[in-house]
Amino acid sequence: MDILLHLNAEPSHRLDATSRQRGKPLDAVVLEVLRSDLPNPTDSEWPPEVLNFKGVPDMPPFENYRSGLVAPKDDPFA
Repeated sequence: MDILLHLNAEPSHRLDATSRQRGKPLDAVVLEVLRSDLPNPTDSEWPPEVLNFKGVPDMPPFENYRSGLVAPKDDPFA
């Protein structure tokens, strides 16, 4: 995939300086930045927002709503 980037002066200068500092081509530096900042689909951890969620204190448990469900007449998978 080819991507054309239009950058203003500040990020452009930073990328050029980083490229020279690392001794790598500019496209390799951009690829490193993208790989480090994009989420990895193979990560198996929940994000901190989910892990730290404490729930809603005044909300009844989900199971309370099951009593109003009606069982199916026939097994739809039979």
